[in-house]
Amino acid sequence: MNYQPTLTQTLTLTPPNGEVIALISALSNPSNHDRHTSALAARDTALSASSESYGNLLRNFARVLATPTIAELPPEVGTVLGTADPTSYLQLQHDPTLWKQFRQMSGLLLKNGLIGPPLLRVSEEMRRVSLPGDAALEIKGILLSCLCDSEYTVRTVTASTIASASGEREVLPMAHWPELHHRLLQCLAEGVNQTEKNDEDAATNTDANSAVHGAEGALDTLRKLCEDAPHKVDHDAMVPALLQYLSSPMERHRRAALQSLHSLLELMPSALIGGMDAYLGGLSRLATDPNFTTRKVVCMTIVTLLSCGTEYLAPHFASICEFMLTATQDPEDTVALEACEFWLAFSALDEEQCSHEMAECLRVLLPRLVPVLLEGMVYGTEKVLELLEENQLDESDANDRAQDVAPIFHKRARDRHTDDYADQQPRSSTPDDEDLDDSDDDSDDEEELNEWNRRKCSAASLDCLAALYGPAEVLPTLLPHLQAGLIHDDLWIREASILALGAIADGCRTDISSHMRQLHPFLLTQLSAELPQLRSIACWTLSRYAPWVAEQTRGDPGNAAVLSRTVTEGFLQLALDANRRVQIAACSALSVHIEQLGPTLVPLLDPIFRNLMRALSIYKSKSLMVLFDTMGVLADYVGPAIGEGTLPTIYVPPILHLWIHHPDPLDRILFPLMESLASVALTLGNNFQPWALASYEHAMRTLELGLVGITAAAHDVNLEEDCDPIVCCADLLDGMVEGLRGNFVTLLQSSSTHPPPKFLTLLHTLLSASTPAIRMSAFALLGDLANRCPVVLEPALPTFLREAIHCVNPLYPTVCNNAVWSVGEICVKFRGGNLEVLTPFVAEILERIVPLIVGTAEGIDGDSEDDESLDDEEYDEPKKRSRKRSIVPGLVENASATLGRLARIDPAFIKDDLPRFLSGWCEGLARISDLNERRDAFEGLVMAIQSNPHSILSLPPQQRATTVTALIFAVTSWHIPDASKFVTSELLYGDYAFAPFPVKEVGEGGSELWRQLGLLLRELKRAIGEGWDEMTKMPVNVKRLLAEIIKFDQPFLCGLMRYGKRQDLSYKNEPDQQKDMRPGHLDECAILRLVPRVYEESFQNR
Repeated sequence: MNYQPTLTQTLTLTPPNGEVIALISALSNPSNHDRHTSALAARDTALSASSESYGNLLRNFARVLATPTIAELPPEVGTVLGTADPTSYLQLQHDPTLWKQFRQMSGLLLKNGLIGPPLLRVSEEMRRVSLPGDAALEIKGILLSCLCDSEYTVRTVTASTIASASGEREVLPMAHWPELHHRLLQCLAEGVNQTEKNDEDAATNTDANSAVHGAEGALDTLRKLCEDAPHKVDHDAMVPALLQYLSSPMERHRRAALQSLHSLLELMPSALIGGMDAYLGGLSRLATDPNFTTRKVVCMTIVTLLSCGTEYLAPHFASICEFMLTATQDPEDTVALEACEFWLAFSALDEEQCSHEMAECLRVLLPRLVPVLLEGMVYGTEKVLELLEENQLDESDANDRAQDVAPIFHKRARDRHTDDYADQQPRSSTPDDEDLDDSDDDSDDEEELNEWNRRKCSAASLDCLAALYGPAEVLPTLLPHLQAGLIHDDLWIREASILALGAIADGCRTDISSHMRQLHPFLLTQLSAELPQLRSIACWTLSRYAPWVAEQTRGDPGNAAVLSRTVTEGFLQLALDANRRVQIAACSALSVHIEQLGPTLVPLLDPIFRNLMRALSIYKSKSLMVLFDTMGVLADYVGPAIGEGTLPTIYVPPILHLWIHHPDPLDRILFPLMESLASVALTLGNNFQPWALASYEHAMRTLELGLVGITAAAHDVNLEEDCDPIVCCADLLDGMVEGLRGNFVTLLQSSSTHPPPKFLTLLHTLLSASTPAIRMSAFALLGDLANRCPVVLEPALPTFLREAIHCVNPLYPTVCNNAVWSVGEICVKFRGGNLEVLTPFVAEILERIVPLIVGTAEGIDGDSEDDESLDDEEYDEPKKRSRKRSIVPGLVENASATLGRLARIDPAFIKDDLPRFLSGWCEGLARISDLNERRDAFEGLVMAIQSNPHSILSLPPQQRATTVTALIFAVTSWHIPDASKFVTSELLYGDYAFAPFPVKEVGEGGSELWRQLGLLLRELKRAIGEGWDEMTKMPVNVKRLLAEIIKFDQPFLCGLMRYGKRQDLSYKNEPDQQKDMRPGHLDECAILRLVPRVYEESFQNR
């Protein structure tokens, strides 16, 4: 279809069906419950009956959208509506302007129908209903026509429908809709022409109005398209048109163009780069726009440019900093917040992005910026009134509101974000979808604890700038303000000053520490302040200086007990506070101090647990969640001491009672409870047995209930939080497995409701779940079962192994990581027998794992859609094959460990393919941190190379050099000191600091492994011959270490001989070897067996 030479061309429209209008009327009126419910059922039936029915209903929705007035409906359509809904019909006759509500509703129904087609069963498969071609053609024409409609609401819903259907969802794909771009460009062009004419009669000129409306509709569509699917917009055509509209006299047009261009910045298309001067000029003009939303988007744009287009701002950086400093003080909070993000974004720049000149510009600005940030931390007048009202509500023991309990996104490793300003990352810098003029700026959501606002952004900015520039640049300006603020009569200024003191804790710790003997007691006094916000912020700031408390306890044991008791008692007292904010702050601060002080708190465990259990009886919702987190921290950081004597009887029964007797087992309040119980079970070990059965059976019941819920929801499970109860229960079972070890099988056997076969069935259900979050935790459980209690798995081991191999897919990195690790743990159990079970799987294990090591697996770069959200199984495009090493944390290490364990069972499994992956394997082995996994993997490496000694020598020269280097690096990694953690320049070139091989730490087999590694390198050097020195150009300290491992100089050999003569050596040599041995001499193998002991002695004597 080729549309309109002019925007006012009339579309030939078929009238809508009267029954559909009656349906829209019923759907628009939920107050008539019965009729509304019937209408919903009728709509769903019509949408899902067939493809034709689906198309007919949607095209009728489109026809209603395109009908300008009720007067244009044929009489017979009005008759049908009057019969079906006489009340609505009479209202429309009395007030025809109500018809626009019908049009808007029909547009929303059309949009929802397009982007969410129902499922139909076709040949035993569920498939989405497709839109017939003729219906799609008519709907497209109507949508393009409605872009120029005179009604703003119609244009808005049309733009939203086009963007949703043709952008990310591609129900009406742009590739098959060239008319869309043509129409958008035409609307934009005619809109520019009209504003340039500046026609004084535009208000009465139909063409002029149509051009203005068309431009607005096109801009609104582009704004949404650029936001949802920026890569699908024709940048070369659209960007120049959008740049023109930055100078439009119409405020809506300017803002929409600005928002559209902002959404393209991360892509940075060539058209935008070419027009960057015009773009920056437009930003400069709009920086003082009278509309605050436009100023807000200008600030957002500058912040985004700072991160992804720094080079374009660098020449103008001084003037930009001046503008952002002014904007940070904007009377409109939303503008000030966006401007304040600039200082955070600057702090995050790397050395390549931030030039010395840019850093100097901001350094010079600090004396003026720091007071502005301090001012931004003070609550505004309106917010103070809201907080005072909230204080009254909290003290009246009001229940938590629904919005107070934010969704829990489960994390096994805690990430509490206790920072007052960092508990939420800045919300996405995306311009508002609709004009703020038409919305309520004072949303209730902005009252909540997890709100990202100007106050928190100001504190975070001060924190980052202090860390970036250091105390010498920040404190001279800040300290006078702090000294005045901390004793200010205005409690809210004092509160902001305490926040600022906490914000600089990291960046200025050394300089502030000298003042802490005065500041710390002052902060403790604020714990008893009348204002709850003061008590709360004092808790947070004390937690920021918890490392200082820990330092004091290490330096003076006598003072340690007094100081730690004083701080702990202060937090415990506030944990029983009536104010919800104070409860949360106190528990969070206590958790931070527990992390810092750890076992030194053992004498205080009894009062800690008793106070927390008192709090348990009075807490609600969010406070409970934080309390459970504190319980988990106690288990993780204090350790087994929490299980001594009668301590567990203080806290385990109340927590277990609350969990088991809670009316809703899937309540998200219980998720952190299960997390903490998992940590407690792991730490207590067998001391958890009195409560193990009740915990196990309730976890299994909750698992079954959660699985039923997500099975019923089927395709609607789109959020990780829907799977949280299942994940938390799986992690609790995992904690019990790690704690109880072999006794876990006894626990299963003692259960009357969930005996071993039922447990295995449920475990298999979790391993094969469609949701990655569930599979992730299930494979962690599987691996720990294989490690701690393998007898449980024996009846179904092949099934579980097959499932684990199937899930070795880096497109789902966390699932893949745990699946690879669980395969390795299972392999360990086959050493010494039962190879007939493992052998059929070996080829597939190698097929899946080797690509992870050499970097050829799809998704190996970690660029997958479940990096942030583990619940999306679908991808818009196939993942491209990547040749780079994996950046998925731990994946190569786990794959290398698993391959080593497989080789340790039988090196024949991998020896033939060894040359292909040996280099990458060695690199992965060097990064394994767990000593048991490391030992197993290196033993497998040695056995594999011994089984194929030509795997290195047969390589081409360049590849051979790379492989030898990787092997040396792997062996060297055993000698990196614990304090170093990483290989540094100092370690390689400074004073020699490589550590001896950790024979004792490795445990059984450690000496033999060290011997085998040394022999391996020595034989490799001998085989390579003269090319060894050229091939192994190493840093000086690595050369020395290598010499100590493989080169036995004369003094060292003498030491060996003397050592050998002192020993009563017995050899288990073959008969043909014995005849070659001469009395009084040691063969090479005997010498090598002695090397570890002499090596240890030589280090002890240094």
